[in-house]
Order: sequence, then structure tokens, then C-alpha cells
Amino acid sequence: MGRKLRVLIADGHPIFRMGLKEVLSSKHRGLREGNFLHEETDVIGEASDGQTALELLRREKPDLAIMDVSTSGMDGLEVANAVKNERLPVAIIFLTALREQCILDRALELGVMGYVLKENVVDEIVECVQAVSEGRYFISPAMSSLLVRKIESRSAKDRIPVGIETLTSTERRILRYVAEIKTSIQIARDMSISVKTVQNHRNNIVSKLGLQGNMALLKFAIEHKSML
Repeated sequence: MGRKLRVLIADGHPIFRMGLKEVLSSKHRGLREGNFLHEETDVIGEASDGQTALELLRREKPDLAIMDVSTSGMDGLEVANAVKNERLPVAIIFLTALREQCILDRALELGVMGYVLKENVVDEIVECVQAVSEGRYFISPAMSSLLVRKIESRSAKDRIPVGIETLTSTERRILRYVAEIKTSIQIARDMSISVKTVQNHRNNIVSKLGLQGNMALLKFAIEHKSML
């Protein structure tokens, strides 16, 4: 068995922290078909406020930090900013009830890799942790309209050149689903194929289009949705 994924949880509500630990534990994996972690998780610390969370991040150096944006003392954005400035080797996932565009924008600017709405945490946190542990971004599908507006507001000079003609019909179909902010699990269910097959197709698309960066596939799909 490989090394466990080391996780820090920061939230002001102890009952919520306890529930999150249970969702991430092995006995709760697979509650929804296909929704499981490929790696064992080890919650190495908990914090009820931002300052304590940052101190634990500095000392324990976990792989992931799952934290509420609205932690007391220092909020999640302040912690993420400190992590970025200090170059701490941790990926951050925000759990929040906030749907504001400015919060999402700032989180992405600070390098936050996961943004999960608390109302959807049971359904989405496992897939989010899996994605982020693999170096991919995960944003709650319910935030899709905000993400679309953010991406569409970018200037044309930043857009990725089109190479859609190199894609197969299956790859185009998967890109359409990606443009709808559907997760790999949702795409697999809609297409009646395995999650692994979806991921293989996604990797092929990225390779064919010469995309780089964790959000490049999502940006390409949204920006070229009308051509798919």
C-alpha cells in the first residue's frame, strides 16, 4: 500500500469536521456508485480558525487542506495567500456556502484547486479530493454559471487556438459535457462507460489540442462550445 494522502481540515464547526472525516474514511467510500478515493486518507490535523490552520500547514506540511472560506481570525483567502507567498507544498480545497463571483475569482488567483459548496459536500468532496490529489481542479457544478462568466470575460488574445478537427466524435461529445461543467463520474454515467475510459479520452483530447495547465481543458471546452 502506498503512502496515505495527508489531509488537514479547518472549519469552525466541530460536528462538520467530524462528518467530513467520516465521508473521507474508507468505510464511507463508495456510498455513491463510482464515487471513491483511489488513495487512503489520513487526517493529520484539525483547526477551528485560520491562524491555527496556517500554523499546522507550516508545521505538518499535509498534501491537502480542506477549509472553510469563512474561518475566524484569518479567513480562508488570507490563509491561501500566505500559502502562496510562503510556497508551502499543499493543495487547498475550499468548502463554502458563498457563491459570489469575487470569492471564486480570488480563490483561483491564489491557486486554490477545489471549490465545493457545503450544500453539496457529501456528493462532491470525494471526487474533489481525488481530482486535486491528481493535480486537477474541481469546482462545484452549481458554480458553473460564475465560471463561464469568468472565462468568457477573458480577452481573445488569451484564448487557446482551435484544433477541434483532430478530435473523434466521442472526444467531441465528451468536450460538450466538459463545457457543461459535468464531472468525469457524471459523464461516465451519461455515456454508459467507465470513469477510467472518460479520463483516458480527456487525456487524449488534452494531448491532441496541445493544452497545458490544469484548467486548460475546461477553458477550451467553454470557449469553443458552439463549435462542438
